[in-house]
Amino acid sequence: MIHLEHINLVVNDIPKMLEFYQVAFPHWKVRDTGQGEWHGKPRTWLHFGDQYHYIALSDNGVGTNRDLAGHQIGLAHFAFVTNNVDSVTERLTTAGFLIANPGTKEPHRKNVYLRQTRPRSPRRDWRRDRHRHGCRRLRTLWRRS
Repeated sequence: MIHLEHINLVVNDIPKMLEFYQVAFPHWKVRDTGQGEWHGKPRTWLHFGDQYHYIALSDNGVGTNRDLAGHQIGLAHFAFVTNNVDSVTERLTTAGFLIANPGTKEPHRKNVYLRQTRPRSPRRDWRRDRHRHGCRRLRTLWRRS
């Protein structure tokens, strides 16, 4: 058996990134934090998740994310399964995260893009969709500011 344990994201601001994930995943907790060095550069890190999966956030990121409208190499998204996509979307919009794109209308799924950061600080979008087999996923889509 093999399963995904964690995703590691290098970010500019861990607390801002953590706000979104805390609203999206209220049952997840900060598992651990610390400081270290990565190839000669100091960094702070945080693990946010449950006993099965987590998102590792590391600071001191530089540069910009790839443009999703383009075709650059890099991470496009990662997905999570939920049994109630509407409640996740409601929690995020109630917390002030904006719908960036209402998505397309398709018979077997629907898409909605939500900004990972609050207004005036766009960095990433969340995509929610429901696939033909009833599986519902949240996808993180990277956007350049």
